[in-house]
Amino acid sequence: MKYELIPKSTHFVTGVIMMNVGLLLVGFASYFYISCGLGTGPRDGFMVAILKRCNKSVAIVRNSMEGFALLCGLLLGGKVGMGTIYVVFTVGYFLQFAYKVCKFDVKAVRHRYIDDDIRELWGWLRKKCIKTKGNLL
Repeated sequence: MKYELIPKSTHFVTGVIMMNVGLLLVGFASYFYISCGLGTGPRDGFMVAILKRCNKSVAIVRNSMEGFALLCGLLLGGKVGMGTIYVVFTVGYFLQFAYKVCKFDVKAVRHRYIDDDIRELWGWLRKKCIKTKGNLL
């Protein structure tokens, strides 16, 4: 059974509208999952790290990253269409727009590391064990 929740665009104009709506959703989704402080994916984590070290805009950093990914894909024999080129040059602006609307400073993101979480969990377990005199249950 084939599900078509989002219909395919048959016209150039509707395709551009759908792509822009999709990129806007990507921008706000990026804000939601980065701002909750539970970590970032590899690409967004790299973007945050670069932003913290350079005095560049989100748009420039992210578009540069996407351009580099595009170049690697081309060198590996991948195909590139108009939509791919459009995303490479605009996704950073959509992210920057979403962050600005939500008043989110991506440079203020505090990364959590797994060893810190393990230490925190271990400390919590030790306190719990002391309170129950050695019995965790």
